[in-house]
Amino acid sequence: FKGVFTAARKCGWLGEDTRGGEFPRVDHVGFGLVLGEDGKRLRTRSGEVVKLVDLLDEAVSRCKEQLIQRENEFANDEEKLNAIAQHMGYSAIKYADLKQNKQSNYEFSFDRMLDLKGNTAVYLQYAHARVCSILAKAGHSEAGSG
Repeated sequence: FKGVFTAARKCGWLGEDTRGGEFPRVDHVGFGLVLGEDGKRLRTRSGEVVKLVDLLDEAVSRCKEQLIQRENEFANDEEKLNAIAQHMGYSAIKYADLKQNKQSNYEFSFDRMLDLKGNTAVYLQYAHARVCSILAKAGHSEAGSG
C-alpha cells in the first residue's frame, strides 16, 4: 500500500505528515483470509465470494425461519416479524465479523453465525431478552431500557 499512499500524496490528497493534522491519517491494516466451510479460501477474482447483499438477505431469511418455527407471539404480525428478523440477521453478521481476530483466517459459516448457542449475536440477544423478561416479572422498573 506504500504505492497507493505515495500516489495519493502526489495527487495532494494526503500530506507528508502521517500523524494527521490537515490531512487524514492513513495506515494499511492487514487481515486474514476468509475461508469457506471446506477450509479453502474464498477467491474474489473467480467469483466465489458471497456478496454483502446476499449475505444479509440470507441471514434475515434464516432468522425469520427460526422465529416462525418458535411460534412467538408476533409470528402472525408480518411487519414485526420482518423487523426482528432483520435486526437479528444484521446483528449476527456484524458480530461474527467483529469477534474475529482481524489478522487470523476464519471460516465462514452461516450455521455458526446464526447458532442459538455459544458466542453469537443471536445467543446474546436471546440472553438479553430473557434477562429483561425476568427483571420485568420481578417488577424491576428499568427492564429492557439498556
